[in-house]
Amino acid sequence: MRRCRWILRISSSRLCSWNSPAAIPGIRFEFDLTPRRVDLVTEPVDVAIRMGEPPSSNLIARELARLPRYLYASPRYIERFGEPGEPADLMQHECVRLSPAEVNG
Repeated sequence: MRRCRWILRISSSRLCSWNSPAAIPGIRFEFDLTPRRVDLVTEPVDVAIRMGEPPSSNLIARELARLPRYLYASPRYIERFGEPGEPADLMQHECVRLSPAEVNG
């Protein structure tokens, strides 16, 4: 039986998904998958992964990936309300929009 020598605590917003990390001898992963903002200085968290622009801070931020954005609508919705031609048209449509707090976690 391997002994765990380190625990890596990772905080990630609910919008991120995870596959189980590969077994790394001696490391146990603990995930906090809530959208709350964590304080990396005072809380027992080693890494925070968020989507969107980071708030200005003295923390070190690195881009891990660029994710494309998509719009989805049912054929019935498009029949009733038409297809938006440009982003500004979305203001006239019924949309589920995420606030910056929801995106940035």
